[in-house]
Amino acid sequence: MKNYRSPVLFIPLIATLFLTHQIKSNNIGDITKFVKGFVKNPFKVGSILPCSSYVGEEIIKYYKKQIMSHHEQPIHILEVGAGTGSLTEVIVKYLRHSDHLDIIEISPDFCTILQEKFGNYQNVSIHCNSITEWQPSYQYDFIICTLPFVSFEKSFMNKVIDHLLNIIKSGGIFSYVSFAGIANLKKPFLKKQAQNDHKEKMSRLKKLRELYQIDSKTILQNCPPIRVYHLLIN
Repeated sequence: MKNYRSPVLFIPLIATLFLTHQIKSNNIGDITKFVKGFVKNPFKVGSILPCSSYVGEEIIKYYKKQIMSHHEQPIHILEVGAGTGSLTEVIVKYLRHSDHLDIIEISPDFCTILQEKFGNYQNVSIHCNSITEWQPSYQYDFIICTLPFVSFEKSFMNKVIDHLLNIIKSGGIFSYVSFAGIANLKKPFLKKQAQNDHKEKMSRLKKLRELYQIDSKTILQNCPPIRVYHLLIN
């Protein structure tokens, strides 16, 4: 009898390879600070590791499509919750001189890292404050958000989403992430009121996608796996 090995046996190996790539694509010092930030405040950081470059390539793909179509007008991009800048590194790789990237990050420690990495870019501005306090004099063509929406209080999550919808142009692309399966995994451990709030938060995000979603993709080459949603706001 032939000895067939179950594909399940290869899952740990594949996961290890993806995790190795994710760690290699980030500075060890950045990873250490990111982990410390997660331990200190998991509800604000949302993940124990910075996102992989695979997530960055997916989340920036509509901006890449627009500049490849020879779009000549300046483009405004907003990145919310940049962390240590793992996605920012992918964004600036494609950022044209005529375009501008605003970065919003609430953690002073992460802001210090972002300043060290991107402070010399003339078309990148780093703002160390809450997104709800950010009042730009212009609207954005693209908003990239890695905030852990379902970890927030319901009222704050709604406030953030409403604010982002107010500062994006009609026809703009709003891309955000959700860690695959995490939202439903935590639900059984919540108290009744928290479960009700969780259900309402998930409902709000579902309605948002029903109104605007044009695309989504699960990135398995990330630890944990992550789903990227792209919304066309009109």
